[in-house]
Amino acid sequence: MKKFLLISAIALSFTNSYAANVINLGPQFNQDMSGWRDLDDEQKNILLDNFESKNQFLYDTGVYRKGDGDWTARKTKRREIFFKELPNIETKMNILFDAAERLVTEKEFAFKKLFPDLSDNIPVVFMPSIFSFNGRVMLLPEFKRNGLLMGVDFISYRSDNLDVLFSHEFFHAYHFDKLPDGSIWKTMATPLWLEGFATYVSGLLNPTQSTAVLLMDNELANHCNDHAFVKTWAKEYLVALNSGGEQIYDDWFSMGGQTKPTRRGYCLGFKVVEEIAKSSNLNEMVVWTEDDFSKEIENILMRIANE
Repeated sequence: MKKFLLISAIALSFTNSYAANVINLGPQFNQDMSGWRDLDDEQKNILLDNFESKNQFLYDTGVYRKGDGDWTARKTKRREIFFKELPNIETKMNILFDAAERLVTEKEFAFKKLFPDLSDNIPVVFMPSIFSFNGRVMLLPEFKRNGLLMGVDFISYRSDNLDVLFSHEFFHAYHFDKLPDGSIWKTMATPLWLEGFATYVSGLLNPTQSTAVLLMDNELANHCNDHAFVKTWAKEYLVALNSGGEQIYDDWFSMGGQTKPTRRGYCLGFKVVEEIAKSSNLNEMVVWTEDDFSKEIENILMRIANE
């Protein structure tokens, strides 16, 4: 079963920290990559190597997944895409880097209204992800807790709504810290719960945003707003619910899934959590383990499938 947490015991060193929980790699990136436009490909990669070496844990583990399959080919391909698109997104990247501290401060304030027990020291890293992710949660050993990585380059390329994306991923970081080790990822109930819950909370924190913005996909939203599709998905997910495996996960939750629209698990999870929240306390739901939420999910899926 695929997991969201990337775990390692390697130490982590950050620079350019503006606030207690904001780590902004933008100034360092701009300094280390100064003059990149006038360089050939080999020279550009030398500059990027130097920048990444100062944040080696993040790039080896969080970006390139060193040691996982043919990671060197993955690194080469992503760098090719990154340098191809960098001229088009550099200005937007710097706008996002400049907004980092304000965004975290504003969203934390709103988040605490829903979840008063929010810790003040969840690390949030704004960084180029070399086109690997827009947002990702992983264990940061330096802080001995989960942190949120914001891939500023991919966000700029996709023109993601930063308020919604941050709310979604920040909830993941908060949520994971509430769950005991081994209490989730037993069946396909877990990804439906995690992604549905994060999408639901991002809607609470951004109440004026449409389903398309919350799901970050217009086509998926069009299907999600059609009950006939949701009903079909509920029937299909009931079959997959007590199974596992990376292929099933990818088909429901990955942009590379075979079934269209991709990532339909986000919509279905959103619908399920929305129903559960009508009769359950939000702060109690946060600490539910798979033993708690799997039966709730099954009941809602059966109800939707039979409507």
